[in-house]
Amino acid sequence: MDAKKILCMIVALAMVVPVFGRKVHMHGDWRPQKSLVNIPIEGNIDDETCELTLQFLSDLGLIQVVITDDSGNPIYQESVEAEAGQIVFILLDELPAQGQMISVNDGNNVVYGFIN
Repeated sequence: MDAKKILCMIVALAMVVPVFGRKVHMHGDWRPQKSLVNIPIEGNIDDETCELTLQFLSDLGLIQVVITDDSGNPIYQESVEAEAGQIVFILLDELPAQGQMISVNDGNNVVYGFIN
């Protein structure tokens, strides 16, 4: 194979989206200035790696990502300076398994989704 075909295959493999994943449906409203998207955060869970990915669709500034258990107790917390296109990875297999809820807030806006 020539170098051009090998390069094309590498690029194609690098862009593969996990097939065995679940979407985390986010609820609530996020009203940052100059945003056309109601909720500028996409969440997905990869079933093979037990990894939650949060992708930010616009600049949100400093946000707080919190995962709580079914009793409402925080089991994961992280502050993130969220920029457009940024992706945050959270390993779920290190957290208790059932009844998890994720919330993302900036002090004014809050969105949440359930992790099953």
